[in-house]
Amino acid sequence: TVFPSRSKGAGHPVAGLEGLRQVATTVRVPVVAIGGISLENAASTLATGAAGVAAIDLFRGNIPLGTIVSGLRRSFDT
Repeated sequence: TVFPSRSKGAGHPVAGLEGLRQVATTVRVPVVAIGGISLENAASTLATGAAGVAAIDLFRGNIPLGTIVSGLRRSFDT
């Protein structure tokens, strides 16, 4: 888990961006970031070297699907 997430219980440990960066730059397999991913933090999450993001809660909200997809695509382009 990179950030606090509603799908994880209170007190669930989070790695943060630096923890994600350490894993993504150390292992030889693609790393997918999960936990608290949003349109606001997706680009900084990907900038750590993560190959992708899993954003379960992002798709549960009231943001239109087209807005989510466009925002995530922009995150991959930065």
